[in-house]
Order: sequence, then structure tokens, then C-alpha cells
Amino acid sequence: MGSIEEKLYKLIQPLCDEEGIYLEDLSLHGGGKNRLVKVIVDTESGITLSQCQILSRKISDIFFRKDMFQGDYRLEVSSPGTTKPLRKSFEFRRSIGKELNVNYRKDDENKSITGELLAFDGDKITVQQKNADISISLSDIEEAKIKLKW
Repeated sequence: MGSIEEKLYKLIQPLCDEEGIYLEDLSLHGGGKNRLVKVIVDTESGITLSQCQILSRKISDIFFRKDMFQGDYRLEVSSPGTTKPLRKSFEFRRSIGKELNVNYRKDDENKSITGELLAFDGDKITVQQKNADISISLSDIEEAKIKLKW
């Protein structure tokens, strides 16, 4: 993270903490009138539009008070989206009962399964696949995503 992004992070993280929001990602794009500050946030139960709006107002206010940018900038505060891989404990906990696509390593082999997430105990997940329950250590998971139903 560059020095401006570090400053932004130091300003935004406490605001997220106040609201009980996880700061997932922060990025700065472009410059001049095309500057874009992207803030990706989430919560244990899933971020709401209202929470994003409240946080956006707080961030805009602190940017104004600290005179962070000379001129125009755009601020985008949003959720990680539905295609983001699951990484954090709360993401696995709230996904219990949902169908996942999981890519993992076992015995130096790449494996892939799709099935319902039955359990998460902090160290491993249990996925039901074709009447069999498969336990996978979090350290073996390469990528886990919620399977979208279209």
C-alpha cells in the first residue's frame, strides 16, 4: 500500500470499527478529476445498503475535514459481491446451509467439490457431497465460493 492508501486506511479503519464493519479492501485509482477511492466492506451478517451509505457519509466528512484531496474525487463504498471467495471465519459461518464450490489440496493433489456447507468449526469445513460428508481443513482450501443459483 502506498503512502496515500496508508493514510486513507488509518482514517477509514476506525470509522469501520465504530460501526462494527470489516474493512475488506481499500484502493485508490486514477488521479485528478478521475480519482476513485474504492472501499469494500462487510459484516458478520452481510453489509446492508444503509450501512454502506452511513459509512460513505462518515468517510466523506473526514476526507473534507482532513482536506485529503485537492479537487474532485469519487468515493465508492460497497459489499464484496457475490463472487468473492470466502476467506474469513464469519464468511464460512454465515454460509452454512449454502452450496459451495471448493477447490482444495489433499495429498499433493488438486481437488474440487460442490456441495452444501454443513458445518464450520474454526479449523475446517464439512461439505455434503452425494450423501457423503467431507471435512476439509481451512489450510488446504485454495478457494471456496458460494455457488450461485440462476
